[in-house]
Amino acid sequence: MTDPYRMFVRPEGDEGERGADLMERHGGPMARRAIDELRLRPSDKVLEIGFGPGLALQRLTGIVIAGQVVGVDPSPLMYRRASVRNASAIAEGRLVLLETSVETLPVEDQSFDAALAIDNLHFWRSPLVGLREIYRTLRCGSLFLCAFTPSSGGRTAGLPDLLTRAGFKEARTFESDAGSLATARKLLV
Repeated sequence: MTDPYRMFVRPEGDEGERGADLMERHGGPMARRAIDELRLRPSDKVLEIGFGPGLALQRLTGIVIAGQVVGVDPSPLMYRRASVRNASAIAEGRLVLLETSVETLPVEDQSFDAALAIDNLHFWRSPLVGLREIYRTLRCGSLFLCAFTPSSGGRTAGLPDLLTRAGFKEARTFESDAGSLATARKLLV
């Protein structure tokens, strides 16, 4: 019997490897769509929550060539897979991977120009705590993007309210060919 938790929430073992394989086969379109929406500059500093096998990290480091990308994921399996996929960006210092959860981000306040989470917010222990942590790490004017592919089980329903409760402004949701997305900004009150 397949254990979805070991496959997708905290991937480990053979089930986690199968889950990572599925993410690699099907995650590309949403990673491209989400990153395009961020409108990044080469010098930006970007945070990705729940990087999985590292597809979006690979695309991010292709755009952010003079800045830095930081990825956070609690799974040692995903950390290993993403490290292999993105070895050159790590060696160049353009990518840093952290094995931790969104609720306890070991990064400084106001240190990122953008943040994103693809197919994982609905797995967080406390979405509000995680969103407040992301908010803390973003600079004023920065965009946070949350996205869900149809097969992930995640939904944007209720997300604008949750983003607003976390401190974000201009929260909105929209649909694309790749799935559902939500964006919000950190703005001065």
